[in-house]
Amino acid sequence: MPFSDDFVVHRHRGTANHIGPTQTGSTGGGSGSFTLTWNEVFGATDYVVEIGTTSNGTDIMNAAIGSTTPSYNVTGLSAGTYYIRVRSVAAMGGTGTANVGPASSEITRVVS
Repeated sequence: MPFSDDFVVHRHRGTANHIGPTQTGSTGGGSGSFTLTWNEVFGATDYVVEIGTTSNGTDIMNAAIGSTTPSYNVTGLSAGTYYIRVRSVAAMGGTGTANVGPASSEITRVVS
């Protein structure tokens, strides 16, 4: 069954630590592979994708994707219901640390 939605992000000058996608979405059929997409967050140096089998869960994935490209190909999910969020990441000067922004709105994805 096709499913489509879009992320909506508020652009803000400055670091990405106070902003994040406000809606999430994915495209693709009901299979275990689909593309998660969102609008770019100004100042983001990376994004963290969180996928869990319960609301606010991260048991499947809680990792930076290593890219400023606002999309991620999710693969290998078994049949079930998954809860997905995205966070923006902004580097904090020359300290080598990063500041992770608030989570997007959570979407539910059913894989058949």
